[in-house]
Amino acid sequence: MAGFAKPFLVLEQPVIPGQQLLSGFAVSPALSARAMLMHYERTHLAHGIGAMLDGEVHDPLAVPITSAGQMQDEPLVCVPPKPLLGWLRRGAAGAVNVALAALIL
Repeated sequence: MAGFAKPFLVLEQPVIPGQQLLSGFAVSPALSARAMLMHYERTHLAHGIGAMLDGEVHDPLAVPITSAGQMQDEPLVCVPPKPLLGWLRRGAAGAVNVALAALIL
C-alpha cells in the first residue's frame, strides 16, 4: 500500500476459521511491534464480536420421504425459523464492524 506522505508495505493475513491464533495479523516495517500487536488484538476482537452478533445461518434442509418403501416425488423441506430480532442484530453487527474498522486503521 502506498501512502501519500510515507509509502509503506503491509502484509496482512485475514482471520481464518479454525486457525484463529495463526491468522489475523499484519506485518509491516513501518509499524512498531506494539502497533502490530494492537492490530492483531483489534482484528480478533472484531471477529469475535461479529460472530456473536451475526449468529449462525441455517440453510433449509430437504429430507426425502418414503412411504411403504417407495420414494415420494417431492422431498420435505424444513426451513428453520428466523431469529428473534434478527434485523436488530444485523444492524448492531454492521455498526460494530464500522466502529472496529475505524479503530483498526
